[in-house]
Amino acid sequence: MNRIRMTMALLSLAVLAGCATGPGGEDFSGEISLPSLARDHGMDYHFDPVARQGIVTGPGTELVATPGNRVLLANNRTLVMDSPARLVQGEVWITKRTLQLYPGIFPPADAAAPAPRKPAPRTEVAVRTEPRRPSPAGRLLVLDAGHGGKDPGCSAQGAIEKEIVLDICRRAEKHLAGRGIRVVLTRDEDFFVELDDRADAAQRSGADLFMSVHANANPSSGIRGFETYYKSNLDDGAKLVTESTRLARAIQEALDRALDLPGRGIKENRRELRVLKKNTVPAVLVEVGFVTNREDRALLLTPDFRESVARALAEGVESYCGTR
Repeated sequence: MNRIRMTMALLSLAVLAGCATGPGGEDFSGEISLPSLARDHGMDYHFDPVARQGIVTGPGTELVATPGNRVLLANNRTLVMDSPARLVQGEVWITKRTLQLYPGIFPPADAAAPAPRKPAPRTEVAVRTEPRRPSPAGRLLVLDAGHGGKDPGCSAQGAIEKEIVLDICRRAEKHLAGRGIRVVLTRDEDFFVELDDRADAAQRSGADLFMSVHANANPSSGIRGFETYYKSNLDDGAKLVTESTRLARAIQEALDRALDLPGRGIKENRRELRVLKKNTVPAVLVEVGFVTNREDRALLLTPDFRESVARALAEGVESYCGTR
């Protein structure tokens, strides 16, 4: 049976070798698009614009790849690809080498369709049970209001980052407590905290999660929206990157539902943000809007908007914990 499976996998790779160019004519001879893989195995593909992830789903199979990231989620397993996934016109591409490294991520072609099920006797009652999900009760989150004290962060037209994010974190603490999630604030007043001390707070307190809250800035005043960065350095293990990605996705989706503001997706920590890189627990940094944009700035200065952000952050953490 193993020989048959391996033969079918190699045949599949041989067929895929014909896909040499991407949608824009690029040389993708060593890569294969997820939509093509999905079609070849009778599965479905969709691109999540919020999380910026390509997702293949089918009977017994779920494959999630994030452009620019080497982590591949395959049927609840965390795999590390030889090269980062790429995004071209809404299609996520991965290397064919990945399929050789992990031949078991797709079932053989003749196993893609589920076997016909025998009809249950009429006397039986089918009851669907939902999987039990973990409770957030007792989870401990380090909530980090960016900047503070001598470091005001970015500012424009009366909008000062350190003040905005401190107010959001204070509000979020209350919403998190109402959901049974304990919170450690790295600062609850206007004082300065070193970056290393912020990052070390999770380990010192025995926290389960870390979230840093910031406001953004850009030389172009037309740039606006919110985005979430996640810990992405593989030095601390692929599992930690996976959980950080899931936390970022849950928070970004909660913000997307709550705010009338453009979502800019979840992003790898290519900026080498220290509070993410040094953390030893699932960690994210949320940029809640641009103080350099007139529309965003007006919202950030509004208590109602900051309350909406705080509530959404709490909902995102709760969703990650599995009890929304």
